[in-house]
Amino acid sequence: CKHYFDLDLMPKCENEVFVDVGAYTGDSTIDFISSYGENSYKKILCYEICKENIEKMQKNLENYKNIYIFEKAITNFNGTTHFDKNADLSANSTSSGGELAVEAVTLDADIKDKITMVKMDIEGGEMNALIGMKNHIKNDTPTLLISVYHNNTDLLDIPKYISTINKNYNYYLRYYGGPYYATEIVLIALPKN
Repeated sequence: CKHYFDLDLMPKCENEVFVDVGAYTGDSTIDFISSYGENSYKKILCYEICKENIEKMQKNLENYKNIYIFEKAITNFNGTTHFDKNADLSANSTSSGGELAVEAVTLDADIKDKITMVKMDIEGGEMNALIGMKNHIKNDTPTLLISVYHNNTDLLDIPKYISTINKNYNYYLRYYGGPYYATEIVLIALPKN
């Protein structure tokens, strides 16, 4: 199965409003579409902080309909945040002392529509981003596909936090990393209904 999209747990998707947080060059969005088909979504919203990645993503996703790309950092406040460009452009993360500025938003403030699915891989910023989408978690119960390996406590703290907002989830862990380091651990939070 594709990274994030476990067909045993999520055999099909329909009419999704899919939010790709840390969209990189569109690879996860392409995985989603190749797993479920071009008719599986109403729209896809991609968030990325690095201009070079956004340029590649625009090219990679130009043939798909209803995909919207935003140069914004998803976090727990609205304003401006900073980041340093990492040599590995897939590993950019926000920091208070970074050289480059980018608009920071919460998903609750930025998206007014109902969200049905969120994939999130933002190099340790996942908890803050979840805090910033508290209302969507509470009201929409979207499927959540969250990287939980960047911080030592995320593996426990993230599902605990989600369950304080909305009890209507079942939790699964999937490991997509190599044999030596505990990377690429994904928490899949599925609505119980």
